[in-house]
Amino acid sequence: WELLGCVQAAQNDVSNAHRSFDQATQIDPTRTSARFRLAESFYRQNNDASAEFHLRTLLNQEPEHVGAIGLWGSLCYRQNRAVEAVQSFHKATMLQPHVASHWSNWGAALQLQGDVHNALKTLDQAVALKPDECSAWTNRAAILQDLQRFDEAERCYETILALKPGEAAARHNRALLWLLQGEIKKGLVEHEFRSTHIELLHSGRLQQPWNGERLTRQRLVIR
Repeated sequence: WELLGCVQAAQNDVSNAHRSFDQATQIDPTRTSARFRLAESFYRQNNDASAEFHLRTLLNQEPEHVGAIGLWGSLCYRQNRAVEAVQSFHKATMLQPHVASHWSNWGAALQLQGDVHNALKTLDQAVALKPDECSAWTNRAAILQDLQRFDEAERCYETILALKPGEAAARHNRALLWLLQGEIKKGLVEHEFRSTHIELLHSGRLQQPWNGERLTRQRLVIR
């Protein structure tokens, strides 16, 4: 059942993969790998309560399951439980100090907690271990921007775009950085890139952009 779930997940058959992992867990409640995949499935469906239940069960069985510790940190981070997120990502990092993503996640949690200076140190470690760790560069840029170290923040975005030229979030954030510094013309031109590449509008009523045509008894929403 677990292997079937893995195949279904690889085919993006989310609902059937979830059912397979659940079946595997019911057959063998002690099978931590299946329970982790089930918790991960709940997490991806934004069912935090069920994800938390299975993660607690798993970590009671295997306290140093690094995947579960990291997922617990991600769940806490998503819920703005900064202290717990920091503790989880720190533990994952100490268990696997060679994994750059652990350092990056720890840095993001420290940033959420407001400890920006230690966050920068951990993110520096992440990019030292893996220079192409884009999430670490993104988090560094956000902190540097908050500290008004704009030139350094822009260099982070340039690094990301050198690694991934089509990275929409980096282009969007760089545009905001330019606008923040008063580079209005350049910033607005780059900011237009967001509309077709980043899902910013969630309301179905705001899906048709205005292209300058004459409006008759219609409303124009300026965002």
